[in-house]
Amino acid sequence: RTGWNSLRLLQPNGEPFDLFATLAAQVEQESQAQVRIHEGMTGAAPAEPLMLRLVIRRKDPEQAATEQKRLLKDAAKTGPAKGKVNELHKMLPHYYEIRGWTADGVPTPETLNRLSV
Repeated sequence: RTGWNSLRLLQPNGEPFDLFATLAAQVEQESQAQVRIHEGMTGAAPAEPLMLRLVIRRKDPEQAATEQKRLLKDAAKTGPAKGKVNELHKMLPHYYEIRGWTADGVPTPETLNRLSV
């Protein structure tokens, strides 16, 4: 019996593909990136990576702004965080630093170069 233990996105050259950095660097409403998918399976020989075209679409800016306001100000209605408002403002600076992004959430030139984006 085999089972999934990982699914990795790779650049065409085999380097890891950073989806979040690619999304942050996107300026057009729609863009494309060529990626390889490598499936990690337990109990099976490694499969050959599969080349795919990843199409990335941005939401309408107005709709995105409305959803963002709701997520940042309204308390969760269900689940373990029920009644709590997220604390994104506390988490983002650390996340940006780890990713190699500026304080505004934009990948630095060094990060873009490292990712070949």
